[in-house]
Amino acid sequence: MKAVQAVPAPHLVGVELNPGPKPGGKLSKEERWRIVFLSRNNGLSQRKIAKETKTTQATVCAVLEKYRKTQSVDDLPKTGRKKENF
Repeated sequence: MKAVQAVPAPHLVGVELNPGPKPGGKLSKEERWRIVFLSRNNGLSQRKIAKETKTTQATVCAVLEKYRKTQSVDDLPKTGRKKENF
């Protein structure tokens, strides 16, 4: 019997690995205020703000929407049932 040789998988060219979520996950209060400042005082577009702050355009949109509704960038209180301590 002949031994079957395994063929190595081809190298993927031009494919980048997904870096996954950023460590920390949340913007600091200062970063959120900077987004508001860049929008209101400098008149930058959401795309340019996202590039300058190294966040996504969706994040910039969410921060600006929260600011429009509440005039603040603070986290809103969580809703729902409180956890019971055992």
